Amino acid sequence: MKKARAIKTRPRRVAVLMIALRECCRALALPFHLLAYLPRKKKYQEASKSLLKLAKEGSNARLRNQDAFDCFHERTGEDGSAVRHVFIACGESSGEAHAIDLVKALLSVSATLRISGLGGTHLEDSGVDLIENIVDRAVMGVGPVLAQLPFYIKLIGRYLDWIDREKPDLIILVDNPGLNILLAEAAKKRKIPVLYYICPQYWAWGPWRLRRFARAVDVAFAILPFEPPLFWNAGIPTGFAGHPMLAPGSAPKETLAALESETREAEDILALLPGSRKAEIEKHLLPMLTLYAKLRSERGVRAAIIPQKNKERRRHVQAILDQQRALGRLPEGVTALECSATDILGTARLAIAKSGTICLETAITGTPLVVVYKLSNMLDRFFSKNLLSVPWFAAPNLVLGRSAIPEFRVDSASMWEEEIFQAAKELWDEGPARARQLRDLRELRERLAGSGAAKELVRWILGGKGA
Repeated sequence: MKKARAIKTRPRRVAVLMIALRECCRALALPFHLLAYLPRKKKYQEASKSLLKLAKEGSNARLRNQDAFDCFHERTGEDGSAVRHVFIACGESSGEAHAIDLVKALLSVSATLRISGLGGTHLEDSGVDLIENIVDRAVMGVGPVLAQLPFYIKLIGRYLDWIDREKPDLIILVDNPGLNILLAEAAKKRKIPVLYYICPQYWAWGPWRLRRFARAVDVAFAILPFEPPLFWNAGIPTGFAGHPMLAPGSAPKETLAALESETREAEDILALLPGSRKAEIEKHLLPMLTLYAKLRSERGVRAAIIPQKNKERRRHVQAILDQQRALGRLPEGVTALECSATDILGTARLAIAKSGTICLETAITGTPLVVVYKLSNMLDRFFSKNLLSVPWFAAPNLVLGRSAIPEFRVDSASMWEEEIFQAAKELWDEGPARARQLRDLRELRERLAGSGAAKELVRWILGGKGA
């Protein structure tokens, strides 16, 4: 029996090792891709500027949504009646929130639909048969990623075993392209349809990666209006039906009330949004606290709230706060809450947000904000200076096609005390800067509004009427 089992598992081990070897080769080839990219950087940047102009014409993306729907069914050969088992994967809390919305929408239409996947405890609570919790393992930075490699190599092996045994009808991959591209390639090799939801940000840097993406997926579904033209041009049918957060009935009542109010009553509260990963929190939280202390002293900010939806991340934030309190460095009025950022943004007067998903969600709630990203080392500075292929890195500015939200790539402590403080002060006070940004945020919501990605994807996957 042991010998037979060894013979059976050897091909799987070889397959996993081959995948790991290919990824190592791709990592080693990255410097050569970068060298080839630099002479063509201006060309890519001009193409990106042209693409961003289409953000002002979000209807173009909506018009092509039916084309993407037709391509999906042409490539998958499914009309929804044959979809009985779906696999869904998300690797971090922001993607998990979108995955949960989709899962709930699917199960509301088909209670018998079986959904398995990779994600976190919240995804499991929504009705997914969780194969592994990978959301709690989300990391950033070269060192932490390398430390996780043994786990992910084993995970790929488990996924290959599972997909060969279960043969799901559809693979849905949410954001997290580092892992999800490997899952997509394995599924495509087995002729299982792949739908990619929340497109990877290849428009920001590394546009050469679109070639691999196009080979690995059948269709994609975007939540930003400027993304579909990019992916269509790369040969990837891509749908769009508005941002999920603005879909009817998707936002908390408090948030919807804030969105609908032209003159929202905001308290003297500052929202600090340092990110959801441990490394992001450690990078951004302390300078954000220093900024809050200065605003409290000079502008009468009453309190600062740090929301963290993940229980472990909230504990990590609290540990940092306790440490600062023991050292006598914690300003008064700072609270870490276990809740979604949207639960408190309706009452915050201003937010300081790390670049990423959270800054767009903050903008959608109508909360004025300043966007920051701290550059930690020489590699961060090199990438920021040479490889960004779009004029802005904050998603609200990309959607609006102009610099409407102050954004800062922070490479020195003095920036927090000078430029960032000045921008925050202007947005805290009643005046032209705050009024202008509030108008811009209303325009942003108009461009992102729609029937909702989850509702439209149910139409794609299970059939029926959609957007």
